[in-house]
Amino acid sequence: MGGAGFSEYWGYFSYHLMKHHYIRIHKGSNTPATDRPGNAKLRTNISIDNPADSHDRWTAGNPGRVAVSVENRGDAVWLHAEGRGWTRLGGHLFAVNNGSRELVDYDWLRVGFDRDVEPQDSDVVEVDLSAIDRPGSYEIEFDVVLEGVTWFAKRGSPTAALHVTVE
Repeated sequence: MGGAGFSEYWGYFSYHLMKHHYIRIHKGSNTPATDRPGNAKLRTNISIDNPADSHDRWTAGNPGRVAVSVENRGDAVWLHAEGRGWTRLGGHLFAVNNGSRELVDYDWLRVGFDRDVEPQDSDVVEVDLSAIDRPGSYEIEFDVVLEGVTWFAKRGSPTAALHVTVE
């Protein structure tokens, strides 16, 4: 019909929209979460406590352990459960030679949070680090990852690095 009658319909529709009251009901928090991050600010402040054993000197083939403090400086709740919005602490492993870093394993480490982390809240994560078999200097760069979506550093969030000497 080539749109005949649409103008009359649109007039009635618009009139009735303006004459009625509408109530919007929303269940849940207004705070964004990592399952629907959209343009949410994904920011963190990461600090590394002293390694629990041998203070950044490891023996080749032996694992390490470190406590990492992670603060949610953004405006979205980090969801800790596996599934959509799964947020974890991750780490990239670099070999350090003559002051330059060479990537060894981008997805070297993943550690989950014990609970959801609200904005302006923090969590301390005890991290069991995998053994590094080859002696040398290494750097472990810690970052928070929204699984399957992005690393927080890619959205401008700072990271923290642990320098390790493997003997």
